Amino acid sequence: MMSISANTFLQSMYEHKSQQRRLHNVRDYLLASLQINPHSHNLIVAIGNGNEKSNADALLNWLSGTSHHNSFLADLPAKEVKSLLLHHLQRTLDCWPD
Repeated sequence: MMSISANTFLQSMYEHKSQQRRLHNVRDYLLASLQINPHSHNLIVAIGNGNEKSNADALLNWLSGTSHHNSFLADLPAKEVKSLLLHHLQRTLDCWPD
């Protein structure tokens, strides 16, 4: 009985670690392909919650929140996630007055 619980727990931990690794890889792809400075703070206002320390943190937070609300995001290729991010940024930035 205990080994079944332990196996379930270990499998859950492995799946969580795999998902985190994928989110980090997608974040790194987005930073490189969009030429975003990971250490700057520009994206915090647009996609972050205000508690992030850098663009890299804000992007990872956005990816985590988006994939949590939309489980399909985990299955999308990185190029499609890039398209979703660009669309989100366009909507977010278009709603701000000049």
